[in-house]
Amino acid sequence: MDVKEVDTYVQPRNICDQLTHCIMFNYSGPVATYTTDETQCKIDRTYKGTVCRRLITKQIVPVFNYTRCAAIRYHEETVNVLFASKVAFTRRCGSYFCAPYCTDFTDQTNCTDMGRVGVLCNIRGYHSSVSKFIVCQEGLRIGMCDDGMDVECVDTSLSCTVHKHLICNGVSDCEDGSDEQNKVCKSMAQRTCFRRYVHEWKLSIPLAWIGDGVVDCMDGADEDAALWESCGSGKTHRFVTEETSCIDVYICQNEKENYIELDSLCDGVENCGNENKICRITQRTPSIFRELKRVKNQNVNYIQSHHCMKGLENLERLKGQICKRTSVNLSSASIFGQTRSILIAPRSLYSCKFMYGELYIYMSCLGFCKESKCPLKSSQIPLEHDACPGQYPQRVFTLVGNSALTFLVRKDQSYRNDIFLCENNRCIDFNMVCDLVDDCGDTSDERGCRNHFLCTDGKQFLPLNQKCDGTIDCKDFSDECNEECSKRILSGSIYRFFAWFIGSFAVFLNLESMIGSLKKLRDCEKALQLSNRMMILLISLGDFCVGVYLLAIAVFDTFVFKESYCFHQYSWLTSLNCAMLGSLNTFGSQLSVFSMTSLSIHRLCGIVIRDNYRSKKPVSR
Repeated sequence: MDVKEVDTYVQPRNICDQLTHCIMFNYSGPVATYTTDETQCKIDRTYKGTVCRRLITKQIVPVFNYTRCAAIRYHEETVNVLFASKVAFTRRCGSYFCAPYCTDFTDQTNCTDMGRVGVLCNIRGYHSSVSKFIVCQEGLRIGMCDDGMDVECVDTSLSCTVHKHLICNGVSDCEDGSDEQNKVCKSMAQRTCFRRYVHEWKLSIPLAWIGDGVVDCMDGADEDAALWESCGSGKTHRFVTEETSCIDVYICQNEKENYIELDSLCDGVENCGNENKICRITQRTPSIFRELKRVKNQNVNYIQSHHCMKGLENLERLKGQICKRTSVNLSSASIFGQTRSILIAPRSLYSCKFMYGELYIYMSCLGFCKESKCPLKSSQIPLEHDACPGQYPQRVFTLVGNSALTFLVRKDQSYRNDIFLCENNRCIDFNMVCDLVDDCGDTSDERGCRNHFLCTDGKQFLPLNQKCDGTIDCKDFSDECNEECSKRILSGSIYRFFAWFIGSFAVFLNLESMIGSLKKLRDCEKALQLSNRMMILLISLGDFCVGVYLLAIAVFDTFVFKESYCFHQYSWLTSLNCAMLGSLNTFGSQLSVFSMTSLSIHRLCGIVIRDNYRSKKPVSR
């Protein structure tokens, strides 16, 4: 019999499905078929390999090496309906249907191909692995690992969920990059290790993972507290990098966070729930208006500027300005279905330096600002239909000028498009743009605004009136230490000149006076002469100390700090050198005043005694 087997690749999901995939042809007679891909699926009591219940056939079948950790096929629900009446070959996996080899996903463990390994862990007490095809996939949080490591998933955004060990790894696994912008990524340890989600190289881990009760490193180093630097105690105990100094932290009053670092304090973003309110009170920062008053009347949104509110409107009239209505359409084409908006504002040019949020956007983009430009880019007006991935799930798609597709969001019984697209593909409302807070996380919502002062560190935004106001608001002192308002120890060339001049003369002349007074002390025969010389010596000593103080201040100002004093002001004022010079100046001033007063009293007493002596002396005739 001339029989020839035809080479045929059978996908792992088709093994042991009781269907013919491998075929043999008999050329000496009628064509014969043999289901050789099914012959290995029969097992008996002597079989000692891994078995599972096949999803398609519901039969107990072997788990082969070539079926382990195979890619799982997903089907949309509409596709599955076509086969539902014939074979129930799928199971629901979230909003999809999937077709694994085994009903219990046993085939997705103990992978023989390391390229398909997701997580390494113990399964039923034995060291094994879980396929990356079921780790943190939609609807497939099975929990195969004994410690649940395969279901340690993080929702980085509304549109992306990844395994815990895929965040902060230097690779954007989410389309919107949210896995690398997670809050824990801001504080990374310097020590590296192999994470339990397989990577080809060692990676650093967030400090938040250290000592959290979950083993994240293969060698368990993250749970060995002795290997990591730490600070604080009790609720403020935390792990830090080797370069971090243990400074005080702000203790939160809520239950979500125990504390926040001082670097994150007063940044405008609520971490504790009340710290920014405290910051505004302690720093005397005035509240800013981000939102405009809206009134809906007959399918029209009336947006009212603060200039046109009751009371303030009369002030505008006194200046000759009348509040008028302006149609709001930031797009070059009309958006079908969008609720019409009308801005009520004076038709004149205003300084928008102290406008924020919605008011700043509408006033600048409609041409009411003198020196400010619109912070919205042309690509953001209007947004494309697929912008803001994962956000606004109830969006309503519509047309822009019958040529492009965008979406609207229902707010306050109206359909609006007042959404700002950040450079990292995140979206925020207009009231969070140009409001002195980095709401996007990449500063793109504040970068195009001209109503703030940006600190040199690029992280802190201040109102323009807080620049050069004598109060340090930037953590890097840049609001007070800049070319416009930077200061020195001695502000002004006149003060520096007199410090050098008076200090030099006071030192040299009083030094000469002290040397002369010391020489003349030997010639004093009477107590009165000795006391007078001592007082003059002490006056010279006091003035000499004041001269040394002035000369030292001039040296520090001219040669040590120069223009950089503003940055070193705090360290200088709290230094030992400054304290010693202050003490020297106080000592010299007090000594000089005391000696001059004593000398004056001493001489006054001498004059009184002499006059009394003369008055009692008999007059000779």
